[in-house]
Amino acid sequence: MLENISLISSVHKGLSRKESQDKAYKALSLLGLENIASLRYNECSAKERFCVQLIRADTIKDTTIIIEQPFALLSQEEDLGFVIKLLTQLNISLQRVYIIDLVHQENYYKEHQCLIEK
Repeated sequence: MLENISLISSVHKGLSRKESQDKAYKALSLLGLENIASLRYNECSAKERFCVQLIRADTIKDTTIIIEQPFALLSQEEDLGFVIKLLTQLNISLQRVYIIDLVHQENYYKEHQCLIEK
């Protein structure tokens, strides 16, 4: 996963392989996921894949992050609190994030202050 994440920094920011891998490892460490650094995408759980996708999205700062149907990937025991916790751990401003989901998934958002448009 280290190379999966670091590729974004190498391509979009022109960082060296070492610099981009150091940044990727630091992001994995923030989430306590150092153990997946050497794994391939298909070797990771859905939760780990979701985390990697957030890290990759955050690699390019000052962009809007759109999360489409997060609970199609995450297991049933996760909720919006889990997603917000990840964003907070990665220091991603909630102002940059839009979540698009289906109306029947509304139960995942009940306990959180969210603008829900139908």
